[in-house]
Amino acid sequence: MAQKFTLAVIKALHLKRGDLPPFKSDPYVKVFWEGKESTSYCSPVVSNNLNPVWNWTQELTYTSDDQVLVLQVWDKDTLKADDFLGEVRITVKDLKQTPHNDHLLRCRNENDEEISGGIFIDCKF
Repeated sequence: MAQKFTLAVIKALHLKRGDLPPFKSDPYVKVFWEGKESTSYCSPVVSNNLNPVWNWTQELTYTSDDQVLVLQVWDKDTLKADDFLGEVRITVKDLKQTPHNDHLLRCRNENDEEISGGIFIDCKF
């Protein structure tokens, strides 16, 4: 049976630089369920910031505690493709363990290695 929760993407800290001088990024967060990237949600873009504050919420529907939520951080670009800055993958089960606290999720690169930066989120089930 499908259930809902509210995800709040609060802020990020120490993101990787995505652009050439002035060496800042224009970050946004893309949220989707693993294997279902075609149905995704994006936060607003925060310009020229490596420590953006979004305070953005999105209601999500899930069917299993084993579903994996993907939060990707991207640098918005206008003249070329957006730059990937990192991502977090977490199961609904793990989100439920501390649903009412801001928690820092460390970003990882394409090789699943921990990198600079993290995302603070909050969940209400």
